[in-house]
Amino acid sequence: TGGFLGILSVQLGLFVMVYPISVSNLLICLMSISKLIILKCPAESKNLSTKTGHILCASIWLSATNIPIAFLLVEKNDVSFDYRTYTCQYAFSSNTWKWLKPTVAMLNSIIPNLLVIGATIPLMMYLIQARRASRRSRGTLRWQGILSNIHHSSVYSTSASPT
Repeated sequence: TGGFLGILSVQLGLFVMVYPISVSNLLICLMSISKLIILKCPAESKNLSTKTGHILCASIWLSATNIPIAFLLVEKNDVSFDYRTYTCQYAFSSNTWKWLKPTVAMLNSIIPNLLVIGATIPLMMYLIQARRASRRSRGTLRWQGILSNIHHSSVYSTSASPT
């Protein structure tokens, strides 16, 4: 990649490839935790406003910039072109990446995965308990909530797992 526009387009391309993935992982994590909080503590969760939701989402959008910022701060010109896939990739040749890669992976992949799994298990137990209580009172509680939660967490965990 030569010239200013070549380097700038490579850096923007890498930003566009990495940033939406980490944002979506963190937003799905927030969604599953908020579902658990709303069902477990309905009296306290009714006080949550849309402003609080906007602040939480904005903080996630800002916190997900840690990967692109790390790319730019450590070695912004450490980019190589891969002729097999015709993409530009960071080479991670700096010694800083030895401790920074595990830290970034922990923040953007491992912790959100554990939080989604940790929120899904009590949520499933709560929904199954609600179904049993509904049956005892001769009501009907459909399985859509349970099935959508299983689908949501399994698709997320599969897509966010390291390849």
